Amino acid sequence: MSIGLVCHYVEKKFKKNGTFELTNLLSPKTFQLGRYRAGFYDRKTIVEAYKSNIQNVINHVEKIASIAGCFRLSSDLIPLHDIVPRDYWDNDELKELYKKFGQKCASHNLRVVTHPGQFCVISSETDSTVESSIRELEYHSWMFDQAGFEASPLNAINIHLGKKDSSDRFCDVYNRLSKNLKQRLTIENCESVASVTDLKKIHDKTGIPVVFDSHHHTFKDGGLSLEAAFDVSLKTWNGIKPLQHVSNSEPGKEAGNFMDRRKHSELILKIPEPQLEALQKNQIDLEFEAKHKNLAIEHWLSNNK
Repeated sequence: MSIGLVCHYVEKKFKKNGTFELTNLLSPKTFQLGRYRAGFYDRKTIVEAYKSNIQNVINHVEKIASIAGCFRLSSDLIPLHDIVPRDYWDNDELKELYKKFGQKCASHNLRVVTHPGQFCVISSETDSTVESSIRELEYHSWMFDQAGFEASPLNAINIHLGKKDSSDRFCDVYNRLSKNLKQRLTIENCESVASVTDLKKIHDKTGIPVVFDSHHHTFKDGGLSLEAAFDVSLKTWNGIKPLQHVSNSEPGKEAGNFMDRRKHSELILKIPEPQLEALQKNQIDLEFEAKHKNLAIEHWLSNNK
């Protein structure tokens, strides 16, 4: 089976009173936009931070691959990449690190994907949002190119529709994207904007595979049972191993309001039967969207041997 780890690799840091907090070993160095614009960071400081962030992930690939077959790379690895001069992140030193990262992942048979943030909306009615979203996505595709990752949904760059009733706008903007980005792009159903039914229409026009999120489906099912939505999404992948997401509501809040139910639990306590069967048969890569990250994977594996 192939479980996906999402962005963080955490360890417990125990306190004197016996409680603990989680420390993310992959936490990237970041910068504040206001301080950058005020001149607090010079080129060397920023480039060294970028190198450190990439090298840190490289250093942990083996640990990640020991529990996961798929890894979602943080979209915050190169902070302010859309603000700083391009040569800060597009230079020989960083290209060599991207390449090293890709080689390390390949040697451990680790699938790498990414999921840019909620403000990446190519179907927005605001042109400036569309343009910034395109730049964000093209940057991620460029980085995957440097790492030597396949230009296909195997190394997915996953996004949401972002806005209701915007599928036509989405398809129009999609046609403006570079070839490699188009080949990597996937789209995920969400809680309030787009069901699998909605995304299947986009797939039919563009060929974009649908990343099925079983938790999101419980909020917006598009008239499909979970089993039917699962099947529909599988058929959009055209020979590439499908990527899917699973998460649970926090225990005790399963019958709460929308905001309560949508929050992810610390662990994965239940996987819907279609996803569980496909996972056990190694037919899908299933990202565990749980607060305890790799600890949630370890917990599930130890209880499902």
